[in-house]
Amino acid sequence: MAAVIAAAVRDRQVPAGTGLEVEFDGDVVRLDHEECVRAADAARATRLPHNTAAPVFRREIVAAPARRSVEDTRHLADRLEADIAEVLAEADLDRAVRADLDALPGCSTRTTRPLPRNGPRRRTSPTYGGCSPPTPTCGPRSTPCGRRSPHSSC
Repeated sequence: MAAVIAAAVRDRQVPAGTGLEVEFDGDVVRLDHEECVRAADAARATRLPHNTAAPVFRREIVAAPARRSVEDTRHLADRLEADIAEVLAEADLDRAVRADLDALPGCSTRTTRPLPRNGPRRRTSPTYGGCSPPTPTCGPRSTPCGRRSPHSSC
């Protein structure tokens, strides 16, 4: 008879199919039925009276979301590691393709000459330093920028 009463009390401590919702720091943390049963079993395993075993129950209830968070973090880390491995494999493939292209005659993926450190230089004029080319005439003549023409004698 004691076993029947103990089972009835145990069934009413954590009703079947129910979970627990706790609001913490603006978020709602949900514990499923199995997590609640594990916490109640841990408290009962102490064989302490109900009120004395309550801290054990609370500790288990708090630890359940933490364990779930650790499992989720491990799962995310595994997925991240797999994604990184995939990206690195693609990069290795890109390097291999580039090396194959470089090996072909007349085909290169490399630039023929590197750009200057400060970027490409802008050329203004091949020989006149930014001025318009002088007009070849007799006598001294100025270019539009005010410089004297090198063709000043006839």
